[in-house]
Amino acid sequence: MLSEDLVTETWQEVAQYSEARARKEMARFGKYQPSLLAFVAAMVEDLSEDAQEMAIYILFVVHRMFEKGFGKVRQVSQQMIEEQHEANVDLLEEHVESDDATLGGVAAEVSSDQPHVFRYVLEALMEGDEEDSDAPALSEEESGTLFLVFKTVVDVLDRSAA
Repeated sequence: MLSEDLVTETWQEVAQYSEARARKEMARFGKYQPSLLAFVAAMVEDLSEDAQEMAIYILFVVHRMFEKGFGKVRQVSQQMIEEQHEANVDLLEEHVESDDATLGGVAAEVSSDQPHVFRYVLEALMEGDEEDSDAPALSEEESGTLFLVFKTVVDVLDRSAA
């Protein structure tokens, strides 16, 4: 399990990247994990531009957490992503018992083998709801979509970590 300190250190480090370094690192990431990048891009293509940008940024940060924590992360296959996504859809459907289920409530019910990474994702998704935040506020639909996307991302990266 990745430590809370490593998770915090990593998102703070990435937040300090210059624009040039961020582009370079994203290009490297895209070459190394094309299926993961394609999955996230496809899942968020109908969301707002702000939600799409947030998703790609969170994806990069989460992948970087796994790289720092495990040294190497095997390339994720499209089949692995699809199987995990289907399993997560089934799992979340079991936990959503009413139409008014909240993201936080469902998140508390759905376990993760990487709780600190998952907490980072949830905090990033909810950051726009805070009054003093520069992050965009996400709609309920966007939050739900991104929650499912990142549940899948964290699960497949955890399985692929060396």
